[in-house]
Amino acid sequence: MSTPTVSIICDVYNHGPYIRQCLEGFVNQQTSFPFEVLIHDDASTDNSAEIIREYEAKYPEIIKPIYQSENKYSKKISIWCNFQFPRIKGKYVAFCEGDDYWTDTLKLAKQVTFLEANPDYTLSYSKAKIYNQVINQFENYTFGHLVNSYKKLLEDNHIPTPSVCLRTNIINTYIESILKNQNWRIGDYPLWLHAAGCGKIQFINETTCVYRVLPCSASHHKTFIEILNFREEVVSIKKTLLEKHKLNIFTKWYILNKTYLSLLELCIEYKDKKGTRKYLSKSFPYDSRSLKKWIFFLQKYIRM
Repeated sequence: MSTPTVSIICDVYNHGPYIRQCLEGFVNQQTSFPFEVLIHDDASTDNSAEIIREYEAKYPEIIKPIYQSENKYSKKISIWCNFQFPRIKGKYVAFCEGDDYWTDTLKLAKQVTFLEANPDYTLSYSKAKIYNQVINQFENYTFGHLVNSYKKLLEDNHIPTPSVCLRTNIINTYIESILKNQNWRIGDYPLWLHAAGCGKIQFINETTCVYRVLPCSASHHKTFIEILNFREEVVSIKKTLLEKHKLNIFTKWYILNKTYLSLLELCIEYKDKKGTRKYLSKSFPYDSRSLKKWIFFLQKYIRM
């Protein structure tokens, strides 16, 4: 097989009910260039590995799996940095978790064609349909919309992971300049931020994939502590990227305070007095609406 143009990163853990649909979305891509699928099965206890082996035997030039004997994520070992990124051979990298899937057979072709013609763009993404696994149906809205500035992406992540295709050299600079000093469990958002800080990003106003919402996953948690830890890591990510890609002092202040206010709201919701006190002192209102919210939360805290 010739050197792939695109390396697709696919992380799998107990995705047996969904992985076949995911793999079909890969092998059905219509491209004029070769691509590879770098699958990492993190010691699944269901039939995920069995299904992956089936596709590996059928498409040996495309499907390139790693089968772990013990779960690495639970040991806080970065899957991307330790197992996936070092295997990349393509000029571009696409992403799709084992429970998500692609619906557009021209997804890769569209993105690579655009990025080849526009070297000042670092990343391409689209909209994603949301399938709610809890109620077994699609939501009546999509995930992903136009982000026209780095500041907007710092405020909130509007980029669906299974829709992304970016340049491999962005990953290389991300590892060297940012990730080597961090141990974040969130992998996608800081990478998107780095890409947006290094160049323009393209939004394809089409739905090319499905983002599946499970009852509990890396980004969807059940307990207050899990949700709090996740959001506090987002704060760490924003602080780091704000320092790396310089913005003015007011923008930095605004973004951090908007994030702290969301943490304050979470602590109020779960009646966590310690956390409420912490984020009351950290967050400062940045407009009339946020001032009203802050005062409302203060009153709630006093009554706790």
